[in-house]
Amino acid sequence: MFSMTFVGGCCLVSGFFLFVFKGVAAFMEKDFPLADLSLEQVLDPESLEWVENLPWEGLQIFADQVLATPLYLHCLVFGVFFLVLGGIRGR
Repeated sequence: MFSMTFVGGCCLVSGFFLFVFKGVAAFMEKDFPLADLSLEQVLDPESLEWVENLPWEGLQIFADQVLATPLYLHCLVFGVFFLVLGGIRGR
């Protein structure tokens, strides 16, 4: 239980950290490129060729949208997921 909630808490805190710094940077009219990173920008383009080979077009569109989502949203979603999973496993 502790490991799931710990990982979830770390993901949640890092997601909030990136989101808050993005907001502060926007308020100061500065650019904070780290908050706008997506998995498409981080991963090698050759490793993303599997998306084109997915059997359904709807699944390809969903995978493209997930890969284009900013990292702070991934952190927030995974943080909530792991916190809920840790709470369920702890009972």
